[in-house]
Amino acid sequence: MLQQGREARRDADAQRLSPAFEAVVEANTLLSGLGFESGGLAVCHALHAGLSSIPACHGAMHGEKVAFGVIVQSLVEGWPEAERVELIDFFRDVGLPATLADLGMASASPDELARVAEITCRPGSHIHNLRRPVKPAELIEVLETLRG
Repeated sequence: MLQQGREARRDADAQRLSPAFEAVVEANTLLSGLGFESGGLAVCHALHAGLSSIPACHGAMHGEKVAFGVIVQSLVEGWPEAERVELIDFFRDVGLPATLADLGMASASPDELARVAEITCRPGSHIHNLRRPVKPAELIEVLETLRG
């Protein structure tokens, strides 16, 4: 994705089928299936459920909310800064959301962020696939840093 994603995006915008476009579609399909089957969804899909509860975010597509969840998960898991910067730069280059503002939630209220966090952290949520528990308050703090 990182190696060919930018080229694939340009090709998609130009309505051009290319090896880069095909490689990204194949990788996306494979990773979607593996992610679902392995339970490695954690924050990404759990956050999708929380974000979907907020009307301001209804215009964002499933994949956009999940992509934003990758950034949130990178913060929750404490990925190295260089990896997060690379990820955010890539997202910006290919048009994926990297902030709440990008999802239409720049002015989300504290109550809305609390709702997102409560739904994301509810019992049975995929967020519990992480190696450690994440409380709603921690998730709210992370979301605040990504307000935009």
